[in-house]
Amino acid sequence: MPGGKSPGRREVPVTFPSTACEPTWCRFVTSNCVFINQTIGRSFRWIGNPVGVSRVDMKEFVRDQIRQNKFASQQMPEDQIDEAAEKAAQRPQWIQPVIGGLGFAIVIVILAAIFWLVLLAFGENSTFGKSFQVTAWAFLPGILSSLIFLVLLFIKNPNEMNIENPIFTNPAAFFDKESIAKPLYALLQAFDLFKVWIIVLLSIGLAAAAKCKASKTATVVVILYAVWVLIRVGLAAIF
Repeated sequence: MPGGKSPGRREVPVTFPSTACEPTWCRFVTSNCVFINQTIGRSFRWIGNPVGVSRVDMKEFVRDQIRQNKFASQQMPEDQIDEAAEKAAQRPQWIQPVIGGLGFAIVIVILAAIFWLVLLAFGENSTFGKSFQVTAWAFLPGILSSLIFLVLLFIKNPNEMNIENPIFTNPAAFFDKESIAKPLYALLQAFDLFKVWIIVLLSIGLAAAAKCKASKTATVVVILYAVWVLIRVGLAAIF
């Protein structure tokens, strides 16, 4: 029908630049630019210059990590813990940024594949390319989180910060990690403002890409996130 909507066609608002941009090569370039920028940003979070690794006492950080692990702390004597911390502190400073960047890139690709496969299982018309574009854009708040972290490193003593949870955007940040049970701490970390923001962006973006209701994609994203939270809480209880 000229000038009208086609019968049975659902009009989905354009949400993300990467899903709206045409032609295909343009979507590919924009989403991959975002993907690369985020990978670099996550790497820069730990880069070895006046901020990041060089401002953190890596020996003490590694000691704390080992002591917080039930099995390692029970099986390793104090001299072995000190030796492990010394070796970690002597590693080249570029290793941590590279590992962090590559790890983040792999996570984005895996998540994109999971969202794509789950949407296909629900009978929605989607592709891995669209899922990857949406996932890359949805994790943009992570760059803001990294920038806030870097600012905190400048204005506070890094050795007095909880490096694992430095930004007060979740309830766990208001508790001493040693004062509450590890599973409870892991659960409180899940209620993070940036993570909620990413969940909302993923829900809207995947709905726009698959041309389905946002409520359906939100259900998928929330369930997958809940499974991940349960796994983290379980691991915290074990280790």
